[in-house]
Amino acid sequence: MSVLLWILLCLVLLAGLYLFLIAPGRKRPDASALTGWLYAHRGLHGGDVPENSLAAFSRAVEAGYGIELDVQLTRDGFLVVHHDASLKRVCGADLRICDITFEELCRHPLPDGSCVPLFSDVLTLVGGRVPLIVEVKHHGGAARNAASALQQLGAYGGPYCVESFHPLAMRYFRLH
Repeated sequence: MSVLLWILLCLVLLAGLYLFLIAPGRKRPDASALTGWLYAHRGLHGGDVPENSLAAFSRAVEAGYGIELDVQLTRDGFLVVHHDASLKRVCGADLRICDITFEELCRHPLPDGSCVPLFSDVLTLVGGRVPLIVEVKHHGGAARNAASALQQLGAYGGPYCVESFHPLAMRYFRLH
């Protein structure tokens, strides 16, 4: 019976720790710049314009849509915009982004022939004209991805919010 209580106590403590890590900060930032928009998930893609490409983000801005995108680091520390952990579905290469360099990544282009974009290039392209929802992926390290995103967003003048399904990424943003 005491083993069962010990297991139950451990589960309760783990659940409490998880909730603490993802709990929002005490101050709620003003989100009004993010509301009232339609959002293009991974950019405005379709036809010969692939998802998460500079062309898809340009089309979204031109159409007046906010943009939801995903960021993760390459092995050599470049923050790129790509949803999946690997290039398999979009580029046809069974390689994980966190395991290859940016140069290697660009050898496997998107269907339109372009490279998976750098987050910094997307920020420059958007230029604050529409709001961004930035999902920080956990592939290759949630805290590293969050730190890189925060550094680049610090110089960005447009409206944005960050999200992640990984509690350590959100904890990083909460603390910084």
